[in-house]
Amino acid sequence: MEDYSQLLREVVQPKIMETAFVKFLEDLKAIGTEDTRQYGGSKITIPVRTSVTSNAAAYDKTDVDPVAGTFVAKDAYWTKVYQHCAAEVHGIDISQAGNGGNPSITNLITDAIMLETGKLKELIFNAILTQWKLDIDSSATYSDVALNRTTYPTLASTEENTNTQITLALARAHSNAVRLNKNSGPKSGFQFIMETAVEEAFTPKAAVLHGWNLNDTRRGESVDLGYQAINSFEGQLIYSPPGMTTGDVFYGRKEDFKIHEHRPFSIVQVASGRDSAKFVMRIGVNGYVTNPGFCGKMTDKD
Repeated sequence: MEDYSQLLREVVQPKIMETAFVKFLEDLKAIGTEDTRQYGGSKITIPVRTSVTSNAAAYDKTDVDPVAGTFVAKDAYWTKVYQHCAAEVHGIDISQAGNGGNPSITNLITDAIMLETGKLKELIFNAILTQWKLDIDSSATYSDVALNRTTYPTLASTEENTNTQITLALARAHSNAVRLNKNSGPKSGFQFIMETAVEEAFTPKAAVLHGWNLNDTRRGESVDLGYQAINSFEGQLIYSPPGMTTGDVFYGRKEDFKIHEHRPFSIVQVASGRDSAKFVMRIGVNGYVTNPGFCGKMTDKD
């Protein structure tokens, strides 16, 4: 089978990066933050503060220098995850496409690779959402090092797992509970990540708070014109990515939902052992959550 390395390098991979993976990463970055640091070895390791003791206090003229506060840190880590897929184009199809010249062959190969790349993106997206949920889940241990949240309560998130539909009061109470007595920043720094069915049930209720109204000064009256489309709730953005478990809601700061691409996307042609051209796509992407104590999770809210 002919070598298509140059075609992959100069045409196919740039096109897929532009039309598929750039948009894919943009969608992820809308709800998370890209971690661009480099981690050697097989793990993504970060230190986390598991307990903090502060000596902040009021003082007067008899003051002495305060003793410094202390904290305990543990290393959390996530084993690097790698993803791959393959596309294959039969030699007979390439031969028949050859009647249309190189553009037809290029389109044939590109379409085959693009189809499988879409499945690869779906796999990565679902894996990241699954890891985010696991890192927030107070009933599970934290990270691959399995830090116990009872032993280290600063890693415990706020949970709401009753089987009931989402309401404004429930969302507001959850937001307040997550941010209660924590140095987590303003409400505007937080976001709701809602499964589609939850978002569809919630946004009409929240929209009631944002009604359109037209003042007719000539008639001395105002006219209600319905609800304004919204993408936020009381200053907190709402996102609804595909692939979440039905009824799930994540709540937290965008800066704590991490995406890390540790192996760049690549396409290589490999021997298929038959009359075909086979292409293997590889990438390495992890998702994880830092500061889970500043996060919340609701389930069964559809």
